[in-house]
Amino acid sequence: MTRKTFTDEEAAILRTSPAVLRATSRRITYAAWFRRYAVIMNRRGERPSDIFRGVGLDPKIVGHKRIERCMNRWRTDFADVDFSQRDADRLLEHADESDPGRILESLDRMNDQLDCITACVNVVIDHTRDVIDSMDITCKAMMAAKQQSVRLRDAIQADRPGAIIERKP
Repeated sequence: MTRKTFTDEEAAILRTSPAVLRATSRRITYAAWFRRYAVIMNRRGERPSDIFRGVGLDPKIVGHKRIERCMNRWRTDFADVDFSQRDADRLLEHADESDPGRILESLDRMNDQLDCITACVNVVIDHTRDVIDSMDITCKAMMAAKQQSVRLRDAIQADRPGAIIERKP
């Protein structure tokens, strides 16, 4: 059985939802209020993917099978619970009032962080280009020095065929 793993970007997107407490590459931990909210909405006839989408969780990222399994587990967990109208209204108010604002704030923060990361990456790219250019210049200078050394050796050998250069003590 293969489990869908999330990229770092997908996990970060999942964490922007107020319905998510934690998200890693393999797991999502949902807030207690959201589990109850999802069961209430499902009992009222909402489709599970619409419930998740409503709190900023894209079913394409979460995965339809994962949503289906969560909903089955939560329906079983809350099968004996008869939510009062007051409980349902309180959870729905929490979801209706705070979620969109928190999602927008999270998206704004995420966009700011992405701008900072982009600027940092551009600085690294520019610095890397400078280093590569410096290395290229150094390499060319070394090749020129080597060629000059070979020419000098060839010229010395051409002037003194068979001669041995003696060093003075």
